Amino acid sequence: MRDSGRRHLADHRYVAPGIIDPAWHVLGSAAAIIVVQALFSYYWLRWFRYGPIEGIWRCLTSWQLVPNRCTRDERRQRAGMVGVPQRW
Repeated sequence: MRDSGRRHLADHRYVAPGIIDPAWHVLGSAAAIIVVQALFSYYWLRWFRYGPIEGIWRCLTSWQLVPNRCTRDERRQRAGMVGVPQRW
């Protein structure tokens, strides 16, 4: 068979001129999702003991409402401010 030298649209390696390779779209999307999840987790865990799904799972497995909010002392301990005197 003779190769015409052209790539066909069915060829998964075909990328039209001026278009970014689809693999970079996937990697960029994955990186963005990881950054958003890391930021969400950082701020969520400043105020709550468990993640949202873990908190629901604990309530369902123990058949009672498990407290999830952190107290002020727990937040200070997580922030590394254990020995710092309070202003208020």
